Amino acid sequence: MFTIKPKAGRQSFLLSVYNEQGVQQLGVEVGRSPVFLYEDQHGKPSPEDYPLFRSINLADGKWHRVAISVEKKSVTIIVDCKKKLSRPLKRSDGAAINTDGITVFGTRILDEEVFEVRTMTIACYDAVFGGHFAGTTSKRSVVLYLVCFTMILECIPSWDRSLR
Repeated sequence: MFTIKPKAGRQSFLLSVYNEQGVQQLGVEVGRSPVFLYEDQHGKPSPEDYPLFRSINLADGKWHRVAISVEKKSVTIIVDCKKKLSRPLKRSDGAAINTDGITVFGTRILDEEVFEVRTMTIACYDAVFGGHFAGTTSKRSVVLYLVCFTMILECIPSWDRSLR
């Protein structure tokens, strides 16, 4: 989950996770049409099958709270606590990603385009929302999240906003 305000009309990577060989295993590209990049141990899905959210424009000059979850063979994006779209993730059965390489925020290793941020809050959780955001890697079960605590609290209807 993250709170972002991409520059109007821009498309750039917010997060890129690489294996030890430098192959991008996971990525989140935000902008006019957000893309969820994922490549498992068998090279699936192919780039033309990466989940693309054409009907969502995050590069409209406004702040957005965004959550992305992967469950089995589906990717879901929730924007501003209400707009929810799911796309198929054509990965292998028993898919895994290797996170033994590096994680890059704001770009990909060889890209010149960068995602500019003022402040980012990052945290990792083992279970959130009943495991809805869970994923697995080749060595262990891991959940990788970008969490903006403001988003979590504001998306929970029972949260007492007077505590801010």
